[in-house]
Amino acid sequence: MSGFKDLSHDDQIARVTVLAERLSKNYFDEVSSTELINFEFNATFRVRSGPNQYALRLNINSLRTEKNIRAEIAFIDFLGRTTSVNVPRPVPAKSGEFIVTATMDTLDRPVNAVMYSWLQGSEIGDDPSVEHLFALGASMAQIHKAVANFELPEGATLPEFDDFFWRTQDFLFSIYSKLEEGQKRTLNQARQAIEAISRRFFDRDLKIVIHADLHGWNLMWDAGAIAIFDFDDSGIGLPIQDLATALYYLDTDEQGFALLDGYRSVAPVPEYSEIEMEALLLQRRMLLLNYLYETSNREHQELLPKYLEETMKRASNFLIKIEK
Repeated sequence: MSGFKDLSHDDQIARVTVLAERLSKNYFDEVSSTELINFEFNATFRVRSGPNQYALRLNINSLRTEKNIRAEIAFIDFLGRTTSVNVPRPVPAKSGEFIVTATMDTLDRPVNAVMYSWLQGSEIGDDPSVEHLFALGASMAQIHKAVANFELPEGATLPEFDDFFWRTQDFLFSIYSKLEEGQKRTLNQARQAIEAISRRFFDRDLKIVIHADLHGWNLMWDAGAIAIFDFDDSGIGLPIQDLATALYYLDTDEQGFALLDGYRSVAPVPEYSEIEMEALLLQRRMLLLNYLYETSNREHQELLPKYLEETMKRASNFLIKIEK
């Protein structure tokens, strides 16, 4: 039997849709429709039950444990209760549990599912405006201030982002690597330099729970207000890591200034130098490269050659800068 990674894109969608339809019945007695709205790292469905709609996430690629998901749910619930940041509300299954686990015959591990309330509006996407980014910066700063008082409940854990791969499996330098020796050598030199810079941040700054994936496709905009969702990558890290991740996805200085101005409207921006930020941005790129070697998503796999080529250029330029 073929594994999920070997199936065509259409076959993968067909399998996860059947699973979503089955899992939705664990939450509601009546389900009028189950519509796939996102199939990238994980799969997200719009579920309609009566007059209401919800977002069902299936952790297809994610290896998050049930303890990790419990922590994610507790984090979101805390933000919803203690801040003005707009986040979805966790929805329990009929059993009272927030996590439903099922099997799919082409995957060699269980699939964890969670249901959230539906957020109104439109995804901001790849081209956020200055207004969007100011609002994101302000919301990010609110989160960073609030979680100083947040404690994970018993039975809930999150990964710590104090290692290069943020506790994910290494597909760049391990025995699983498909890189050529020259590529591996250059990227490893960059990794060592980035790790030295990261250690300085961790020696200096306070660790908190962060979202760790704040970009336009995890943001909704409705009537001039922003909402944040998809906390599946959340973990214990530093505010500067959250900020660098958001900056990575921006294309212009104007966008970056808007994000920082929004943050600064709520709290001081974490201190960093130009080369330190460049290191964190390159680390984000290398983490995404690592993901492309791991993912079962066919469309993402096709991005790998060009993404690797550009990553090598950026790593080489970074090494030239730090050697000066």
